[in-house]
Amino acid sequence: MNRAKLAGVKTDIRNMETTEEAYFANYATYGTLDQLRKQMNIVLSTGATMSIVPALNGYTIYGSNSSITDGITSCSVQVGAGASNQIDGAIHCP
Repeated sequence: MNRAKLAGVKTDIRNMETTEEAYFANYATYGTLDQLRKQMNIVLSTGATMSIVPALNGYTIYGSNSSITDGITSCSVQVGAGASNQIDGAIHCP
């Protein structure tokens, strides 16, 4: 069950990447989660939480699911914005 929930976090992150790129295409800037929610139809998996840190040249998305009872509970992806400690665009689950 926990693996399925973590897979849901990864899917939410991928969907948010697509949403972020669509937002950029429309507004020529990367948006915060609140901005994306106002402009796009965003639905997260049950129990999932998400945060986005936009930058001028990319963004970082953090996702987690508090209902995962053991093991890895969160993942992130960094696109542009320096991608310093992970591969640009690759979802990382510590």
